[in-house]
Amino acid sequence: MLLLLAGLINVEAQGKRLSKEIAKVGKDVAMFSGKISNEKFVANAPPRIL
Repeated sequence: MLLLLAGLINVEAQGKRLSKEIAKVGKDVAMFSGKISNEKFVANAPPRIL
Protein backbone atom coordinates (compact mmCIF):
# COMPACT_ATOMS: atom_id res chain seq x y z
CA MET A 1 0.00 0.00 0.00
CA LEU A 2 1.34 3.44 -0.92
CA LEU A 3 0.25 6.69 0.72
CA LEU A 4 1.02 9.94 -1.03
CA LEU A 5 1.88 12.49 1.64
CA ALA A 6 3.47 15.16 -0.54
CA GLY A 7 2.30 18.56 0.63
CA LEU A 8 0.64 17.17 3.76
CA ILE A 9 3.71 17.20 5.98
CA ASN A 10 5.94 20.22 6.50
CA VAL A 11 9.30 18.45 6.51
CA GLU A 12 11.21 21.53 7.69
CA ALA A 13 8.89 22.09 10.67
CA GLN A 14 9.02 18.42 11.61
CA GLY A 15 12.81 18.49 11.41
CA LYS A 16 12.95 21.47 13.78
CA ARG A 17 10.49 19.82 16.17
CA LEU A 18 12.50 16.61 16.21
CA SER A 19 15.76 18.50 16.73
CA LYS A 20 14.26 20.20 19.80
CA GLU A 21 13.05 16.84 21.10
CA ILE A 22 16.49 15.28 20.57
CA ALA A 23 18.11 18.18 22.46
CA LYS A 24 15.64 17.77 25.34
CA VAL A 25 16.27 14.04 25.57
CA GLY A 26 20.03 14.68 25.50
CA LYS A 27 19.68 17.06 28.46
CA ASP A 28 17.58 14.49 30.33
CA VAL A 29 20.18 11.78 29.71
CA ALA A 30 22.93 14.06 31.00
CA MET A 31 20.90 14.92 34.11
CA PHE A 32 20.10 11.29 34.93
CA SER A 33 23.67 10.20 34.22
CA GLY A 34 24.83 12.84 36.68
CA LYS A 35 22.43 11.58 39.33
CA ILE A 36 23.46 7.96 38.86
CA SER A 37 27.14 8.86 39.09
CA ASN A 38 26.51 10.76 42.35
CA GLU A 39 27.33 8.30 45.16
CA LYS A 40 25.21 10.21 47.70
CA PHE A 41 22.15 10.06 45.43
CA VAL A 42 22.60 6.36 44.81
CA ALA A 43 23.09 5.64 48.53
CA ASN A 44 19.90 7.50 49.48
CA ALA A 45 17.68 6.49 46.56
CA PRO A 46 14.95 3.90 47.15
CA PRO A 47 15.65 0.61 45.35
CA ARG A 48 12.76 1.13 42.91
CA ILE A 49 14.45 4.25 41.49
CA LEU A 50 17.63 2.44 40.62
